[in-house]
Amino acid sequence: MTFDEFKQNVEAWAAERGIYEHSTAEAQLLKALSELGELADAHIKDDTSEKADGLIDTIVCLINYAHMERIDLNKSMSAVWKILSARTGHMVAGGAFVKDE
Repeated sequence: MTFDEFKQNVEAWAAERGIYEHSTAEAQLLKALSELGELADAHIKDDTSEKADGLIDTIVCLINYAHMERIDLNKSMSAVWKILSARTGHMVAGGAFVKDE
């Protein structure tokens, strides 16, 4: 399944369940943060199946957030990739990438 197919399926699923009608962008963003916490917990426990579940649940909430905020994910991904692909920087201890100013 491509990302576009997944996104379309999520949007149809959310619409059928009344998420777009009865929820808010803020609620979806907060739910994404909650799911991200579950992903972090699964990472700490090295629980592979829960990692996948937490990751996809986070993405679902972010797709819903983008839909409700009228953010075109394809357009946004293309624009951000142009910036990201040209970014320079270096790795520091602990595994963080620090971008050049």
